[in-house]
Amino acid sequence: MNRFIREAKGGFYTPAFLTLNIDSSDNLELLMSAEGVSERTEALFLHEYIHLLQDVTTISGLVNIAVVVDYMKWATNIIKQGQLDVPCIPKIEDGYNLLPNAQLKKICTGDGSLKDRFGNQIKWQETLNLELQKDGTIINGEKITSDLRLVISIKATDGNVYSYSVGEHCISETMAYLIENRIYNDVIESPYDFPYRVINYVCEYVIPGFTNDTLNVIALCDACMMHSFPGRALYYGLQILKKYENLTAKQIYNIITSPQMLEQTGVGKGVTLEQLLARRKSDAIAQMSGYFTANYDSMIKWITQMIEAAFEIRSNNPYFMIDIANGRDIRNNKMFIDALNEIGCPVIMNNENNMVYIRNNKIDYDVHPPIFNVISQIYSILSKSTLQHNTYRCQLIEWCKRDFEKNNNKDLTSEGDKCRCAPWERTSPEELFQCYFGQLWYTWGLKDVIPKNE
Repeated sequence: MNRFIREAKGGFYTPAFLTLNIDSSDNLELLMSAEGVSERTEALFLHEYIHLLQDVTTISGLVNIAVVVDYMKWATNIIKQGQLDVPCIPKIEDGYNLLPNAQLKKICTGDGSLKDRFGNQIKWQETLNLELQKDGTIINGEKITSDLRLVISIKATDGNVYSYSVGEHCISETMAYLIENRIYNDVIESPYDFPYRVINYVCEYVIPGFTNDTLNVIALCDACMMHSFPGRALYYGLQILKKYENLTAKQIYNIITSPQMLEQTGVGKGVTLEQLLARRKSDAIAQMSGYFTANYDSMIKWITQMIEAAFEIRSNNPYFMIDIANGRDIRNNKMFIDALNEIGCPVIMNNENNMVYIRNNKIDYDVHPPIFNVISQIYSILSKSTLQHNTYRCQLIEWCKRDFEKNNNKDLTSEGDKCRCAPWERTSPEELFQCYFGQLWYTWGLKDVIPKNE
């Protein structure tokens, strides 16, 4: 279940958990106000919010949410008492398509950064080859393969040749960077070639001159993410696009999301993009709602409203990402503001761990934004073993301390070492009243479970 955080120089977005982190000490409550924040903070927020929009308005993003929830359901039910060895890696005998889903998701995601054997970032010099390779997974004991993995071979400035798997990760990052840089040109330090410029290299290899208009690349990336395997869609799509000249960005989007392309990339004949998106939307809502049990009805309502709003935005205006890219800064960009008002932003944390959230227009009830961050933390513990010698420091300590002070509550963060070493131990009645981490751990039936990596 290895997945890549969507990361820019100065921020990152955690896929499937709707959580943005901004490397800035600015007061993020002022993001959309007249007072505002620094231009750099605005650019970082725009970049990371594009990733959130990719998560909730595209086929690949919604599928990823469902796959992650399936993993969490399994991992939190391995044992209900005693030591849980992490990371929890599914095996074929675990069933529920856990292993096939993990293998296919790895193909879909593709590679992230590209480094040499010394850990240095690779710099592109020349594209040598581009090919669609067979890959797949094991289902019912049989290896099922198809043309799924797009691989680009490049010569780097160090003189060596490297291969790179092109998938959702580099497609989403190229798109977010291009939108950010169109609106906030060179405000953020120029990023690494991999993953941020990969799609440019792919496009220029197949259609020289295609990237002269960055809007073309943005439209292509957005459309490719409307497929379950964006890398494959990119390859097939470019073969079609090279037959045309002088296409607009919206025409490019239409071609890549056409019935012909859907059928070519494995969607059943007669299934429309609108039908497919509606299915994936419903799946994502049902899956994410499964995180919550008693006392969290408002969270289920919130998740449902956000994803439904995202579906309506994409359905009413398939080109809304192009419109954002054509707009001005975040406080003067009509399409961006409309999306933010309709969907909102559940978690935004700055580099001082101050957390804020932006309500959408329909939220008039109490919600619990820290829950998204806690789910993300638990996922990291279970899937990637972020423990350090069997201990873990909760990311919400500073936020909780300020919240306790603000509401004149007892400061749990100053009592013992649980928050800094074992937040899953916050399961006494008094602690459960105040600790979101303990609440989730308890309601998921894990109160007697201790994760260990050594």
